[in-house]
Amino acid sequence: MLLVATVCSSSSFVLADEDPRLTQEEIQKSKEMIESMNPLNQLTQSSFSGISNVEEQTSETNSVNPIPSNSTTSSTDISKIEKMPTSDTKEPPYLLPQESDFQGDDSDTTRASNNVLIEGSWLTPQQGNIWLSQWEYYTRTYNGYSSVLLRRYKGSSSTVVIPGIIPTNNGTKRVVINSLTDTSNDYLFADTKSLIRNVRIVPGVWNDKTFKVGCLSTQGCALAFRNATNLETVSLTGLDFFNNTPSGGSSLHKITDTSYMFQGCRNLTRVEFPAIGANITNASYMFQSCTSLNNSGLINMDKFFMDDLSVEASQNALNRTPGMFYGCSSLTSVPSLPTKWVIDMEDMFSDCTSLTNFDTTQIRFLTTCAVNLRHMFANCPNLQIVDVSDVVTDPKADTTGMFACPTKTPLLLVAQNWTSASGTSGEAFYNYNNQAANDNRVPYPYPMLDANGGIFANKSSQLSYFNRCTYYTDSLSINNMNSFLQNNIPTKAGTNFIRWIPSANVSSLLDAAKQKVKYNAVWAETPNTASDNKKINSSGAVGFSYLPASFNIANVTLNNSGLQSIPFGKNTSLNIGVRDQSNSTKNWKVDAQLSWRSPNVPSNAYIQIGNPIRVTKNTNNGTSPYNQNTDLKPVNGPLGTANTKITTTPITIINNNGSTVLNGVYDFDLGNVSLVLPDSQSVAVGSYSATVTWNLVIAP
Repeated sequence: MLLVATVCSSSSFVLADEDPRLTQEEIQKSKEMIESMNPLNQLTQSSFSGISNVEEQTSETNSVNPIPSNSTTSSTDISKIEKMPTSDTKEPPYLLPQESDFQGDDSDTTRASNNVLIEGSWLTPQQGNIWLSQWEYYTRTYNGYSSVLLRRYKGSSSTVVIPGIIPTNNGTKRVVINSLTDTSNDYLFADTKSLIRNVRIVPGVWNDKTFKVGCLSTQGCALAFRNATNLETVSLTGLDFFNNTPSGGSSLHKITDTSYMFQGCRNLTRVEFPAIGANITNASYMFQSCTSLNNSGLINMDKFFMDDLSVEASQNALNRTPGMFYGCSSLTSVPSLPTKWVIDMEDMFSDCTSLTNFDTTQIRFLTTCAVNLRHMFANCPNLQIVDVSDVVTDPKADTTGMFACPTKTPLLLVAQNWTSASGTSGEAFYNYNNQAANDNRVPYPYPMLDANGGIFANKSSQLSYFNRCTYYTDSLSINNMNSFLQNNIPTKAGTNFIRWIPSANVSSLLDAAKQKVKYNAVWAETPNTASDNKKINSSGAVGFSYLPASFNIANVTLNNSGLQSIPFGKNTSLNIGVRDQSNSTKNWKVDAQLSWRSPNVPSNAYIQIGNPIRVTKNTNNGTSPYNQNTDLKPVNGPLGTANTKITTTPITIINNNGSTVLNGVYDFDLGNVSLVLPDSQSVAVGSYSATVTWNLVIAP
């Protein structure tokens, strides 16, 4: 019986009786094709890559046996083997039954019973043999389980797939990695570390059972891909972290060490962990200098690192994560990583220069466990707000250089008030105020008050709420901010303070800090107006800005009888300016009332306002000369009452019904204003004076 290689698009092997139709030329041609083909791109309709052509090695060897020299080739096409249930797969010609030495094998004479499902595709024994040709390996039997023990990858493809079980012409085999530690003589990628770009350790399904890849190394995954500078993606979903040695019993190993696993993998962008917890006790420098790795590339990390990480390890305080993400300059927030039992976090996020968020709901410390926090966030210049109010740690935890930066960098560290909540982190973190200066950390500038052209009592133009780095949560009430605003009113020459306008609405000081809220002072607008008017110094959001200075009439001859209208003199215009800087739809109105100060004036005399009253917005800046052609802008808003008579009874001449949001000074041109005497003959010759009272009524 000869091994016949059929090289086609599906790259499969079959066993066949000797076929006299095959010539030696055909045999040699097939062998050359097998030896030269790319071993990782031969399976059609399958994501399982890494296939090459060779018979499986025998036990106790560490080199690959080539295809026997007397093999013959055949052009038989079996490329129609598709991704489908094995029961539907058609048998190629010349196929003889295979016998599996895998424990529990109940295979029959059909090839389908030997197929293994890997990443959604069915792998045949012949394809399994091709895959094995990429490896130096041993065959072993562990407790009755036939296994291939992978010693070293010798393939040429940058994409490597390692399944938990593999079908071969000599039976179905469990897959075990001899060593993933790069200091070992049997390191899996000793000769190909610079080659690999994508590594997928995946489960395999055979006879409705799922099998994962084991690992014999007592160091587990420590140093597994260290300095694999071209490595881009890794899937660990098929690596058995609990039962990774198929022998079981006392020799069963658990992978607990992932230290330095990806150190120096500068092109690494994605790592997919199993979605099941593992008892990892040491993750020191696991991702150090993975400069391309960001948060979206850490798949299932929150499920992989269990919250009790682990109970038995915690009893001896062995869990360590120092330098775990050291130099991961693409991380923007602390990954979802429970660290309940970790005692050493030194340098854990040092040099994560893009880190902006530390969410304590994602990372927690157990009381008295986290004692070494030295340089944990050193040189993280964009991490400026850290809320550790939920963090529980040893009150005497070492926070030396915890937030150190090379240049002065703002920091707001929010802690629990340890005087009222014993056992919290408050004491340890509140004491950070004493070392902040040594770490080049300065108080966070927001929320900030901006005098907007004015000055504060200390002669500055801006004022920050925070004057130290660490604050207790109970001091961050919005009421404290309101008091700060009321106690720090700036001044500005020639105008009055109106109010503070925040750049965002917030409910707490912490929110104000996170949103970098700036409170800008609003000053009363005092635009220039026509020379016939006078400016009014008013306070509040709504008030008069200017009013007619006076209504004057020169000497005039009275008519002998009848109604007489006498115009008031003016240089340009008589205007009322109402300043509404409420930025709201507040209702208000302007009433006018005439009061005579001279006797013998007919009670029916009145002042006639022009018709209609023109409403515009005065945009003069208060320093430039007034120009009504450029300063007055059309506007929708308050309305003037047409054909108004100002008498001794109050009357509304301007009304704002609140239908439009107002913010500015609104100008009302009174037009041609006249004194009207209904019966001129009843007025005695003489001098007369009166007062017009303007009343701005603001609705509650």
